[in-house]
Amino acid sequence: MTQICVALILYLLLSYIKFTGKCRYGITELANRLRDTLMSDFALVEVLNLNRDTLKKTPDWNAPEQLDLFANYVPIF
Repeated sequence: MTQICVALILYLLLSYIKFTGKCRYGITELANRLRDTLMSDFALVEVLNLNRDTLKKTPDWNAPEQLDLFANYVPIF
């Protein structure tokens, strides 16, 4: 039930942003743009005006420089 409420709140917020910002993107594209720039230092207006190709790619978590969480794991039992 909580996930349904959160999804509904997200949809309503995205619809409100789309309505007040006169955004030409759909709800899905708007959600993708916000997801891609969530941890970046962009204002909402900048995110709406950015070209999709200029957004940074998400990090590759399978890259060799990514540390393995359980590499030195020694079972206690």
